[in-house]
Amino acid sequence: MPDVKIIKLKVRRGTDSQRKTIILEQGELGYTIDTKRLFIGDGLTYGGNIIGSTVHLPTAIDGNRTATTAAIKGDIIYDTNTFYQLTGSNYSQLSSWKNVGQGVDNTSISYTVANKLQIATGGITPSKFGATSVYSAGGIIANTTSGLSANVDGRYVVLSGNKITISPLSADKISQAAISKGLQGGDGQVISINADSNYFGFNTNTLTLTALPSNTVTVNTLSSGLLGAGLITTGGVISTTLNSTNGSFDVYGGQLRLTTQAGANFTSNFENITVDASGIVTSKASMIYETLSGAKLSAYPNTVYPASSSLFNGSVDQVTYTNQTIVNSISANAAGTTALINLTSAGFMSIYTNAGYLAIPVFKYI
Repeated sequence: MPDVKIIKLKVRRGTDSQRKTIILEQGELGYTIDTKRLFIGDGLTYGGNIIGSTVHLPTAIDGNRTATTAAIKGDIIYDTNTFYQLTGSNYSQLSSWKNVGQGVDNTSISYTVANKLQIATGGITPSKFGATSVYSAGGIIANTTSGLSANVDGRYVVLSGNKITISPLSADKISQAAISKGLQGGDGQVISINADSNYFGFNTNTLTLTALPSNTVTVNTLSSGLLGAGLITTGGVISTTLNSTNGSFDVYGGQLRLTTQAGANFTSNFENITVDASGIVTSKASMIYETLSGAKLSAYPNTVYPASSSLFNGSVDQVTYTNQTIVNSISANAAGTTALINLTSAGFMSIYTNAGYLAIPVFKYI
């Protein structure tokens, strides 16, 4: 059996801070007694190069991943539900660490402040719904562009202003079996009143009574309050109450009329009215023929009077009195007070009547 010799091989060692101040020769090993890491030199780099990276235990405080003082570039730390790798040379700077955990789009899936995966706010969009994501008979449909919506037929139930509404009920939505007495339509036909067109009609959209069947209404069916003054029911018919004691009214040819009064014309001297055979006034004429007649005075050439050859001389507006009769009169009131007045003829008031012309003398008080 061969002899086995055991030798103890030790490498250069010291603290990690000491390592960073020296340059290890090519192939020279260095071991840090505090961080327990092994390095190999290249003859150029201070501290040498780490031999293998390591995964550090989770940090004691969330977000305090830089507290691992033994971390070397390339090391990985599991912290707050994700992995971070030291990509810089200074472990104490947060920017030296890169998140190498599961990547998310932050649109549909994101991380919480505690680095836990969650469905992002508004992350469920129409494109995320599949046709099988809704129950086919559940009244909901899914569209990858528009999203979820109510599955309405658009006929009885419609979407209006983003609200589900009942479509207006039209004739095609009502069965004829739902129509009862007095109505007709349904099953596509417009609903209307089932009326006899011989007696009923429509004024625009209002039902009106256009005629009554013969012998439908009798006097006995009328309310007692239907008849007003001057009407009575006699022998089952309506008639007019005539106060004919003076013969003023009668019925001629089924029509109420005035009886003839003073023939076809009134012959009173002061009436000029013409009536027909029924006593109805057909014409009338003014009784006044002339309001005033008198001589035309030269002092008032614009005032129209009869010619100067008139039998009468004088006018109401005269101020000059020529060839006129002036009468001195004494008048007294009820108390016995008297006054002397002078009257001068000023013309006539002429009135035309059926009996002829009347003339009333007019005097001017001067």
